[in-house]
Amino acid sequence: MDKKSLSDYFVSTVAYNNVASLMAKFDDFCAFVDTYKPYKPTIIMLSETWLTSFITDELISLDGYTIFRSDRVRRGGGVCVYISDLVLANFTVTPLGGNTGGIDSLFLKVINSSTTFALGCVYRPSSPLFNDDIILFI
Repeated sequence: MDKKSLSDYFVSTVAYNNVASLMAKFDDFCAFVDTYKPYKPTIIMLSETWLTSFITDELISLDGYTIFRSDRVRRGGGVCVYISDLVLANFTVTPLGGNTGGIDSLFLKVINSSTTFALGCVYRPSSPLFNDDIILFI
């Protein structure tokens, strides 16, 4: 089967939310995404997920999506990106990098035979560890 172009899978449906504890609000989050049938977002970006390595991807899985995440080592923060499995059936997604200094981030490279793009979810805490980190990050 030929790989299709990006426009065949994206309907400009990218959603972003500062969730402030995904685990505590996961049922509400799932219900919220479900209300968009049949026009569910192709990409969902979340900041302040507050996830840790003890929380497995299975605990926060969303039907029809694959999760990519970058958890903060210390308390709070973190970002994640859910990408529709329809996209993943025709595109390869590779994580490019994560948190740097006091900035929570996740960058993904999305590619197929005809299209390549980078996708990023960035969260700047109200008081990063070092202001210079912001300048270096940019």
